[in-house]
Amino acid sequence: MHDGEGLIDLADAARRLGTGKHTVRKLIRSGELRAFKVRSVIRIAPLDLRRYLQRHEIAEADSSHNDDRRVG
Repeated sequence: MHDGEGLIDLADAARRLGTGKHTVRKLIRSGELRAFKVRSVIRIAPLDLRRYLQRHEIAEADSSHNDDRRVG
């Protein structure tokens, strides 16, 4: 295990990412998110989830290129 924390399941990872379990499975299959299979259950180390989020963090300068449309 990583950094003394327990492994989390797909549902918890999806909740933390604000997405569905299907998306988490796709991230694992693509190699973007590291996971472990414990018997037949997929588990993710919280550290690996944090690393994924850090790699996909949007820099402040990049946020100016979003598609938000202001009304008014």
